[in-house]
Formats: sequence, structure tokens, C-alpha cells
Amino acid sequence: VLPTGRAVPFTEGFETMTLPDQNWVVDNPDGNVAWAITSSAGATGSKSLKLNNTSNDDGDVDEFISSNIDLTTVSDFELSFKYAFAKKTSANTDYLRISASNDCGETWSVRKNISANNLPTAPNQSTAYTPSSDEWETVTITNIVSSYWTENFRFKFTFVSGGGNNVYID
Repeated sequence: VLPTGRAVPFTEGFETMTLPDQNWVVDNPDGNVAWAITSSAGATGSKSLKLNNTSNDDGDVDEFISSNIDLTTVSDFELSFKYAFAKKTSANTDYLRISASNDCGETWSVRKNISANNLPTAPNQSTAYTPSSDEWETVTITNIVSSYWTENFRFKFTFVSGGGNNVYID
């Protein structure tokens, strides 16, 4: 029997988190750089989640996955976050995908895909990117419908490297 998920409303600001953490999974199949907490930038507060993408190879996949969240009591649900990203060159093909699961992560459905053309929040930068306070984009996902409102809801961020710069989530 799986434990009941965390209650809503649920907020994570990364200010007091350290990884690894019991509520989050960092999946780094290539063993290269992985999502980590940074104090170099934050949309809210002074910390955020960072993927040092300048060290990634094209095609590297890195995921940040929530533990179970109990959505059985909701009648409406939105998932909001802020992110910041810059390409190195216009040819970069990085993208960010947000997926949802209603069965503890056994199966996933893409709820939002932010393509290489839409991902940048700042101009191209050839050196390691750190966002300024006005370079954060807010994303609100509203298509997490009632079939996901279970006690076993999870969501994940999947970043696929395409040669670009660092990416941040808050």
C-alpha cells in the first residue's frame, strides 16, 4: 500500500530544501550534471532549482519528479512555476516538458511542452547564464483535469539538452 500523497495547496520554494530530499526525485540517467539547488538566482527568495546545462551533451535528459500529492479533495487544479533560460546560439534545440501522472509515476502524460523557440527568457549568452530578476517567465498549467485528481498524483519536469545554456526553475 502506498502512502497518501502530500496535501494541497502545495508550494515549494527551494529556500530550505537540500537534495536528495524525501519529497523529490532527481533522475539523471547519463550520470552527468543533474538538477541541484542553487543560491545564485531565485525568482522568489534567493534560491532555485538549476540544471548546469552548459556541461550537458546534446540529447541528455534530466528530470525532477515530485512525490505523491493528494488531489482527491480538489475541484479545480493549476500547477504554476517560474523558469529562466538562455540559449548559447540560435541553433540550440533544448526544450522543457512538464508531465503528470495519476498512478505514482507508472505512466506519464505531457501537459506542457516548451519548445526551443519558446524556451528562452533572455538573449543568447555564450558564457554561463545566471538570470536577472526580470528574466523569469511564469507558466501556469491548467490541463491537469479530474482524471489526475487522485491521492497518487505526481508531476515532473523533463529537460532535454540541445546545446543551450543553464536552466532554472522556481
